[in-house]
Amino acid sequence: MLRLNTLGRTLAQAAQAQPESAERIARAALDISVELPGDPWARWLLVALHRHVPRQRWVGRIVEQQLNGDLARLATDGALGAPMDRPQAGPVPGLDGWSYFFHGIGCCLTHDDGTAIDVDIDENGADSIDPWFYQSYLDSLPEPEGIEAPLKGAGGTAAWWMADLRTLKALKLITGERRVVLTASGQTLAGALAPLLEELARSESPLRRAWLAVLLGDFVRASHELASLAVPASLRAAAQAQVSERISRLSGPYEPGNAADLRALARLGRQHAEGAVLAQLNRSPLDSVTSAALDIIEDWSDPRFVEPLLDVAERATGEVPPEPHVRATACRLALQSAVEVALSSSLRSRLTTLLATTAGHAAGESAYMLALLDPGRGLQRLAEVLSSDIPLARQEAAAGLALLGTEEALEILGGSSSREARIILRAVEGNAPEPHPEPREAWIDWRGERRRVYTMEDILETNLPSWMASCLEELRRRYASLGRVAAARR
Repeated sequence: MLRLNTLGRTLAQAAQAQPESAERIARAALDISVELPGDPWARWLLVALHRHVPRQRWVGRIVEQQLNGDLARLATDGALGAPMDRPQAGPVPGLDGWSYFFHGIGCCLTHDDGTAIDVDIDENGADSIDPWFYQSYLDSLPEPEGIEAPLKGAGGTAAWWMADLRTLKALKLITGERRVVLTASGQTLAGALAPLLEELARSESPLRRAWLAVLLGDFVRASHELASLAVPASLRAAAQAQVSERISRLSGPYEPGNAADLRALARLGRQHAEGAVLAQLNRSPLDSVTSAALDIIEDWSDPRFVEPLLDVAERATGEVPPEPHVRATACRLALQSAVEVALSSSLRSRLTTLLATTAGHAAGESAYMLALLDPGRGLQRLAEVLSSDIPLARQEAAAGLALLGTEEALEILGGSSSREARIILRAVEGNAPEPHPEPREAWIDWRGERRRVYTMEDILETNLPSWMASCLEELRRRYASLGRVAAARR
């Protein structure tokens, strides 16, 4: 702990001795005796998490001071501990541009520019960071700042940084499972590294950025900063060693459900990850790692993957998630890739067979794809799925019919008794959403107070219009590149 307590001063002093050339930076890198825990990726993440804690504490203060909430009650009582004197969601009083939403043991504050800070309150107050909430925060940033920008990722590499949580836990710099908290050592190390990382992110001098990266033990970043000045051989070798060590750690085998390592490997570059990604299509059982491989393949958009995609789709015969998702996604990617070159009759036959027999949660999306390839069979299948017992299947079937927009598709929507069909048809016709039924009165005695409660059916009914709008936009986004399918069909 003593070394960590003096680390900030040591680094600050070293940062003042700025070498004046790339060669001197490389020579100085060999003489630096400071050994930092972890690798550069883990250290960067630690500082980013450390920077997020004050944001979460700010949310906690808003909950208590401006929303009349009690963090201790939220932590223990969840939704039953939310303030009784205000609705579940609304604008934050006295804080222009911000709105709140209470959920379970948490509260999310959202700015008009889209930035969203979501916090679950537990025994650590607002200090516990939910990794998925943090990823949502990164996704919501209109313009990520220097520290957060490298973590954001996109498509198949979104949430790649979660692979480094395991390293930070092993070093006892963070603790926790579903939510994580920085330990005292983690806070001290992050506080020592933060000034250099923040200056690195904003400095305009390549030499200065390279020197700060070297002090932070990030030879990969240092080499990148010196690329325009010719990277000295010793620094290039050190960078290659760091990348090689990371590739070795991330190359599998992957534990069931651990997709972050594969995403982090792909983040290093396709040349490092293609073999591992394709190998995951053959894994058994199919799980979230398979889904991550499909996300990465979608980013690469390569027609050479059509056959492996169809093979995994034909293996994904189960109705328990994620197999329906795997089947539908693999079919979509195969269809998108095939349309770019040629949609052969044999490929169309394999796809229509797969899509016509897909059930479960992916039935609606699969029926929509079937309609793109074979309108008659697809429309019939969409009409069938509108009566499914699975809400997501009904939602995607209704959205698919709206996207088709043909007379026959609209007739199917108009003839359906499902609420999803009525909601989407009103939207297509430009009418206001129908009013949702008032939730049933349900009250319980809780800790000496009378509290209103809502059933899951109430929540589903109330939120269905907004979910349908999101479903429609998501399908529209996924299939934006398939405008030529109809032409290819002919």
